[in-house]
Amino acid sequence: MIALTASVPAGTAKGRLHLPAGDGPHPLVIALADAGGLRPAMDTMASHLTAAGYAVLMPDPYWRQEPWAPFDATTVFGDPEERARLMAMVGAMKTDEWIADTRALLGALPPEVRKDRLGAIGWCMGGRAAFLLAAAFGDDVAAAVCVHAGGLVGETEASPHRRAAALAAELHLAVADGDRSCTPEHQATLREALDDADVTYHLVVHEGAAHGFAVPDFAVYDPAAAQASWDAARALFDRTLR
Repeated sequence: MIALTASVPAGTAKGRLHLPAGDGPHPLVIALADAGGLRPAMDTMASHLTAAGYAVLMPDPYWRQEPWAPFDATTVFGDPEERARLMAMVGAMKTDEWIADTRALLGALPPEVRKDRLGAIGWCMGGRAAFLLAAAFGDDVAAAVCVHAGGLVGETEASPHRRAAALAAELHLAVADGDRSCTPEHQATLREALDDADVTYHLVVHEGAAHGFAVPDFAVYDPAAAQASWDAARALFDRTLR
């Protein structure tokens, strides 16, 4: 793992770069963390992609809030004080800044990483960010994977689904069954927006899986659903980024 930094108006953006074995140039996937931020579980998840030959850039969503104590993912949602601390950090994090940080960190990549035909993947809040990043980057992002993404459909004009027309990427949306942040009603609205924008996408509902199913340090981790989401991501990236 290589630590990356880049100057942005607010200070120094931070991120992690994971490289596959072998000589480059390696295709790049931008991986956007869930609410727990960058931690060993995210590095483990990056290994799914590096094993397949992809470089993985993981921008830090919380560097503006340093210093902060890491969360215990197995207990954070059952501990009222820790849950409140986590939600406060999520609330203070601005996705637009996270995307701008990512753009700056791309400029710090070593030459063995390709910067054309990017992929993006994210989980939970990172899944929402992957959707918005793909819209913001336009033709530069060829594929995006949103895994148990929350908040893709909302009432305001800033709702991600209203950015569908800006997407050039092919999408894979892995939805947790019974996820209150991506209900069947949300899914219908999202499908309508993507269809109207003529976006190529695949929306898969993982029956019996809970929100957070793909993240290995969460109590709700579902190995079968997680593997299915990785298989779909790998197939999409292999088809679009190679």
